[in-house]
Amino acid sequence: YMAEAEEESEEGAQRDDDTLMKQIRQDIHAGDVLNLREHYERLFHNYGRNVGFSQIYVKFIFASLLKIFYEAIPDKTEKELNEEMDSLYRAADLEGIRGIVDKNLALLEEQLKKDADGMHREVETVKRYIYGHYGEELGIELLAEKIHMAPSYLSALFKKETGQPFVTYLTDYRMDRAEELVLNTDEKSYKIAEKVG
Repeated sequence: YMAEAEEESEEGAQRDDDTLMKQIRQDIHAGDVLNLREHYERLFHNYGRNVGFSQIYVKFIFASLLKIFYEAIPDKTEKELNEEMDSLYRAADLEGIRGIVDKNLALLEEQLKKDADGMHREVETVKRYIYGHYGEELGIELLAEKIHMAPSYLSALFKKETGQPFVTYLTDYRMDRAEELVLNTDEKSYKIAEKVG
């Protein structure tokens, strides 16, 4: 009976671990540092309060987490990962494991912040392109291709950064240019409309 109960407990923990690992992967993909930290803390909390797991199992879980972190940090090498894994498997207790994983989480968070700054630059590039080409045929697909990004992702990122959907932003900018031309030139309105796209 005890063996069966222990087996069920390990299966439940495995399911929870899998869920948390998937959430951590999603957090990294989305660049969501706050949720990443929360899910990471929950994973440690699960093992900090439960003493029914073998050391090897716990080390395997956190070695898997370390591997996920390293996949998201481009300047880290396989040799560095192997050295960290070796240190993790030599750790005497959960606090030793935590020290190693915490250090790498800090590196990952730094990388995610850099990536977020990079995304901000991508939106700025798109805005500058709009300012210089607003009179031309412009679409999210064309701009996404220019900055090597998926159109749906650029669309979501653009709205997040500017607070407006791409089409609204473009239309507002064109209307502002049209207003300037109406007030400051004698051009016919249909010519202005053509000029601003």
